[in-house]
Amino acid sequence: MATSSTAQVILGDGALEAQCEAEGKKAPRPDPETGEQTEIYQYSLRHGGGIAYLYVNNTDKLTLEEELEFQLTGLEIEGKPGETKVEIKVGPGQKKLFKLIATDATQKVSCGVSYGVYDD
Repeated sequence: MATSSTAQVILGDGALEAQCEAEGKKAPRPDPETGEQTEIYQYSLRHGGGIAYLYVNNTDKLTLEEELEFQLTGLEIEGKPGETKVEIKVGPGQKKLFKLIATDATQKVSCGVSYGVYDD
């Protein structure tokens, strides 16, 4: 008699946020009108359960609004199966996490992004 099993560790949101900041790909969000650097970042991290995106706004007066449109294979937006767009708004001092959940082993993603940064 033979058996086999596999295990997958799915991190909670707090642990996933910490891992995004420590190991994720960091993409700054400069002001699109002036090109001036801000303290607003998007981190992306591929992990066992899919892909996590963490937005961190370390400013005290700027807000980020971003729209992402995905083409997904083997992934879906957590809580929004079948949808392809995510709208993000992150105010001063805030963080926002969203996840693409793996639905099968052949995961592919492409994404179009548009965003704005403005004073509160």
